[in-house]
Amino acid sequence: MPGKFRFKQFEIDQEGAAQKVGTDSVLLGAWVNHSLCKTILDIGCGTGVLALMMAQRFPHAMIDAVEIDDAACRCAVKNVENSMFKYRITVWHQKIQTFSTPVQYDLIISNPPFFSSGLQSPAHQRSAARHTDHLTHDELLHSAERLLKDSGSFALILPEQEANGIGLKAIRFGLFRTRTCHVHPLPGKEPNRVMITFQKDAADKLSVEHIVVRNADRTYSEAYKILTKDFYLSL
Repeated sequence: MPGKFRFKQFEIDQEGAAQKVGTDSVLLGAWVNHSLCKTILDIGCGTGVLALMMAQRFPHAMIDAVEIDDAACRCAVKNVENSMFKYRITVWHQKIQTFSTPVQYDLIISNPPFFSSGLQSPAHQRSAARHTDHLTHDELLHSAERLLKDSGSFALILPEQEANGIGLKAIRFGLFRTRTCHVHPLPGKEPNRVMITFQKDAADKLSVEHIVVRNADRTYSEAYKILTKDFYLSL
């Protein structure tokens, strides 16, 4: 059916959503990790794909998913309700800046707005989903620091050019890089995305990884297939 994206254990109905299911969310959801994960927060959950991926990967975790956009929030609620994970995921229609909960999270995950400058798209909804006007990097980092357990991890994906800036800002909020993965679209190409994990304690050594998404002939690389094998029906 048009507008639907099927994974192995759940389905995403994208009808009316500004941002469709893409490589960024799937990469981050498959890559992120945290041991003994019982509480998870998805900031800017969109259609709910990351929240559902977390429910599949961490079967004992309770997940909160926060989304400000009306249409995206409706999509997320519908996708969660139609999944086997509906009793472990709660979708909240509100700003993360004012989101209040007694819960402190083991893992916070986000595929956030990423253009901090430049022209915005004509479609307001898509523009809001892609630009930082409604959620600046400072607000994102402050929210993550406020809601993260001392032993927790905060993971996100950004364009490569945004990564250094947010890494330096994070230190001001008491968040330190512990793991980084540079995402290359093709062999020999410079990375265009980077996935970063932050924690509240500085790591003795930063783990740095690289992954190539597609081969030269545009088929998916073996590394990408292995990383995402639990989710895609086929590649």
